[in-house]
Amino acid sequence: MDILSLCRRMVMLFFCMACGFCAAKGGVMDTQSNKKLSALVVNVANPMQILASALTGERLLSTGQTLRLAGLIALIYLALIALSFPAVRLLRVRDAERGLYRFMFIFSNTGFLGYPVVESLLGSGAAFYVTIFVLFFQLFCWSYGASLMRGAARFRFQWKVLRQARVAGARCGSARMRHSRSICPAGSRPRCCTRPSNMSAISQAPSSC
Repeated sequence: MDILSLCRRMVMLFFCMACGFCAAKGGVMDTQSNKKLSALVVNVANPMQILASALTGERLLSTGQTLRLAGLIALIYLALIALSFPAVRLLRVRDAERGLYRFMFIFSNTGFLGYPVVESLLGSGAAFYVTIFVLFFQLFCWSYGASLMRGAARFRFQWKVLRQARVAGARCGSARMRHSRSICPAGSRPRCCTRPSNMSAISQAPSSC
């Protein structure tokens, strides 16, 4: 675990976000270009990053350990859902905004920030296991999280979630990791394209405030 490497990575991500913020403020990126860049990141770059993590990552955990990790991640989300109720009460959030605040408490920016942070702390071989977290994030976010934003806190699973690019990439990556070893060198992962694009895209939303 290299804390100094993590600090360097966080500084790099901060500057990527700052570039996106300045680009939007300066008029280089408008609403339409931001939508297209976000679509490119979510529908193409992130699924490819997930597959690359399965192709290049080392199998650090056995199948049984991976299943226990998946169960632990599910328990984490269930615990966050339970803790979100007293959290909004402690913050004295208005009833009309409780769903939004509970959503922010439960769901973090795992897909964008998870990969570089885990790689800095545990090495590139552990990047694939972020994919398991991303898969559960997508399943919970588009079932329970979507209902929170509509003001109805209930699980409502929609099968079309499984057709989303990131979920499909996570499922394919999981299958690939179970049945094969790494076939590509770790240095060949297409992160130079995905990470700066991720940070630039998500940093443009606050610039309109």
